[in-house]
Amino acid sequence: MERLEFGYKCKDIVTGFEGILKTRGVFITGCDRVELINGNKEENKLWIDVPVIKIVDQGVYEELQDIKNNKYNDIEEALYDFGMLVKDKITGFEGTIIGKSIGISGDISYGITPKFEKNSKNNDAIWYDEGRIEVIENKKEEINNTKRTGGAVPSLKIR
Repeated sequence: MERLEFGYKCKDIVTGFEGILKTRGVFITGCDRVELINGNKEENKLWIDVPVIKIVDQGVYEELQDIKNNKYNDIEEALYDFGMLVKDKITGFEGTIIGKSIGISGDISYGITPKFEKNSKNNDAIWYDEGRIEVIENKKEEINNTKRTGGAVPSLKIR
C-alpha cells in the first residue's frame, strides 16, 4: 500500500465513509488507525483501521506542503513509549500509555488509560498532548499481543 499522507482524501472500503486524513495513530495492541474528517462537525470524523483505507486522491496534500509543521513529522519521533506510567501535569490524571497519535500539524498526543477499577465508570483512556506528560515510571510492561484488534470508532477524548 502507498504511504498514507496527511491531507490525502481517503475512503473506508467497508463503510464508504470518505474524508481527509487528519491524524495517524498507533496502539499498544498493534492496530494502526487513521482519523478521517469530512467537514467540521463531530459526527463527520471517524477513526478507521489502516488496512481498510483506500486512497481516493491527493486531497489537500499539496497545499499542506507549504505549511510549517511542529517539530515532528512522524509518530516514531514521539518522546514516550507504550507501557510507561505517566501523569498529566495539569489534572494529575495517572495511567499507562496505550496509544500515540500525530496530527496534521505535527502535534503528538498520548492515550493514557488509568489502572482498571472494577466499580469505576472512568476506565476509558484519555488523550493528552505531549507537553502535558510527566513520566512517573520509565519501566515498560511487556505486552504479548498476537491478536490484532480494531474497527471503526468515534472520535477519541482529547484534552
